[in-house]
Amino acid sequence: MTDLLYTVYSVVTVGNIFLLLVLSYIFVQDYMKVRSKFTIGLVLFAGLLLLKALISCPIISLFFFGSTCSYMEAEVRLEAYAALVQFLGLLVFTYIVIR
Repeated sequence: MTDLLYTVYSVVTVGNIFLLLVLSYIFVQDYMKVRSKFTIGLVLFAGLLLLKALISCPIISLFFFGSTCSYMEAEVRLEAYAALVQFLGLLVFTYIVIR
């Protein structure tokens, strides 16, 4: 069960990184057109969430450090659920921004 949750967590975290890159690109493009403080805030918002996603991504940890941290099953489950909720929120947010 832990392996499945860890795999789901890894995939969802990569999905979060992808969505945050898309949002960052859109926000930077908007800033170049509008040059408002609000769009700077959106760029910073997406950038900080992207940094969090990059730090917590097991695949990136494996790439840079050669191993991943070992988690207890309960921690993996909580992290997987949190990443999934974040992914769903980012998916809705990306959809709204693109429309």
